[in-house]
Amino acid sequence: MHGAECDTDHMMVRAKLKMSIRRKRRLYGVKVPKRIDVSKLKDSGARNALREECDRIDFSGCDWERFKTIVFEKGVETLGLRVIRHQDWFNDNSVEINALLDEKRKSYQKLLSSSVDNRSSYTASFVNVRSKVQRRLRQ
Repeated sequence: MHGAECDTDHMMVRAKLKMSIRRKRRLYGVKVPKRIDVSKLKDSGARNALREECDRIDFSGCDWERFKTIVFEKGVETLGLRVIRHQDWFNDNSVEINALLDEKRKSYQKLLSSSVDNRSSYTASFVNVRSKVQRRLRQ
């Protein structure tokens, strides 16, 4: 089938493609570089200390790699590394929530260990406990 103009030698091509984006996988053994805690630069004392450390260094004749390592080392010495702490989505000290979660776990274990004959009663019990826990956690 030719294109819109019949006297051309171009052919119309139609295709269906199924494409997916592959996840980027980190190579085995490749380490993530550590990050300097730059939030401490808001403090004028830390900012001035880093500035003084960098002023003492003679960068003449340095290539990029040497410059980069020197600045990184001085930053780590002065500011330290960033520490990431993930917050829990609920308070671990909440006795009531932990008790509800334990009850849910026990109910689920009973459901898994039950025979096929008794499964419907254990399933109903587990669904009831699970909905109670969800309602309490969403308050």
